[in-house]
Amino acid sequence: MEKVDRRIRITQEKIKNSFWDLMQSNTFQDISVSKLASTADINRTTFYTHYTDKYDLLLEIIHELLDFSLIMREDLEEDLATYFERLSENSDCLRVLFKDQSMAFFKEDIKTVWRNHFSVEFRKTHSFKLGIMTSILMESIEWWITDGKAVSNEKMAQRVIKLMDVVVNIDNHK
Repeated sequence: MEKVDRRIRITQEKIKNSFWDLMQSNTFQDISVSKLASTADINRTTFYTHYTDKYDLLLEIIHELLDFSLIMREDLEEDLATYFERLSENSDCLRVLFKDQSMAFFKEDIKTVWRNHFSVEFRKTHSFKLGIMTSILMESIEWWITDGKAVSNEKMAQRVIKLMDVVVNIDNHK
């Protein structure tokens, strides 16, 4: 892993913390680079030194929150349990993102990663079923996060696996 200069790391942390501060009382659409820079006590040029725009910042934040590298071990149950654990660690931030209606692309990003993972895990599964499986996962994640994680990470992973099993084997049910 490449070591990042301390000043760069501190500036990026200030920008990200400012983003979360602003998201508490604003929608993503209402947050401008000027607001971000002002809240982080930096100038706009400094912001643009680190990020192309606010969408670039958001994508980096999302990828850090969700750390998709955790799910590429090809053991679906273990991957889901690890993923729900990661989601749990970041549930406050994710709750903010889920409540913002302008964040549909955030959900699509999650679905795309999992759809790709499922296409490896279930090689012979029709794309229609893969779509249903990713929707099950996304809706389960959103419910779990917004409902305050009423069940454990492991229990959520097991529930999602059971639902997906029904989808994968739907043709075998009479």
